[in-house]
Amino acid sequence: MITSKQKAVLPLILPVTALLVIWLMHPGNADAGGTNPEPMLPAVDDLTGSFTIAGDPLVSSLSRVWADEFMTLHPGITITVTDDDSGISVLGGGASIYQSMPRLGPSGIETAEGIESNQIRVASDALSIVRWPRNPVDLLTVAQASAIYSGKITNWEELGGNDASIHVYAMPSGSETYNFFKAKVLRMAGLPTEDNTIEFGNNVVFLSDAEEGKGIVAADRNAIFFCPVATVTEEVTPTWIIKAVGDEPTKACLETTSAGTFPFFRPVFYYTDGEPTGIVKAFIDFCLSEEEQNKVMKGGFLRLFYPDHTPVPNLTPFPAA
Repeated sequence: MITSKQKAVLPLILPVTALLVIWLMHPGNADAGGTNPEPMLPAVDDLTGSFTIAGDPLVSSLSRVWADEFMTLHPGITITVTDDDSGISVLGGGASIYQSMPRLGPSGIETAEGIESNQIRVASDALSIVRWPRNPVDLLTVAQASAIYSGKITNWEELGGNDASIHVYAMPSGSETYNFFKAKVLRMAGLPTEDNTIEFGNNVVFLSDAEEGKGIVAADRNAIFFCPVATVTEEVTPTWIIKAVGDEPTKACLETTSAGTFPFFRPVFYYTDGEPTGIVKAFIDFCLSEEEQNKVMKGGFLRLFYPDHTPVPNLTPFPAA
């Protein structure tokens, strides 16, 4: 039988007993048997320090995505990302990583006096020529794409499609995507047909951004538009492209841009002065990890790793100019 004194003590005993049970149930608090691990302690992150990434402003959006993620995981690290068009010499001016994207496609390693250039490819960039999803013209040569945008080809029938005028749309004049397209597609840089005198035709309508262009193409069965491949969505259809008749058709996607087989691509590089070490190496390894490559599109680019080769459909370009 519980006495009145025992009843008075019970409210004090029960909370203490509950706390003791909770403590014993914690995985880090073993009994005398020693079968459980040592008491759990907060993880200690020993990565500390700071460094700067500088260079091509076009790459800054991607670098900032990675830098923010890395600093969240490692609070002792500070990474500064700055736009700087002075080239690889930024490595001699205090930057630990130089970010670079060639304007016209793959290029040789950039060098500067006193710098041991170490080039690391971290992502890809590419252009895609998109059309209305059910447009039957699914393959173009670079020369045909150039002819569409210079105004030499104005009807889909000339390309084996319907008898309808081609409604030609482009990214904003003067934008980097515009400049890249003008060099690689309109003027066919690097091909035997390269012609630096070709200009955009009067039939081209320049839009404000990729979103506007995709909206138009999704609704207009006769429209065509070019945009960064990372902005392509399922509402529009990328066109298969070949450099010349007889080549294997390729479409702008993770596989073709990473492998370098798609005509309108360029790599994204990080450069260091010699082999990276310490926190800089840790950061670059982090950027190249499978998980972080999956986040490359947040910065507007394509990841490096790609799936197994996808069979190419049996496509033949219509023999137009």
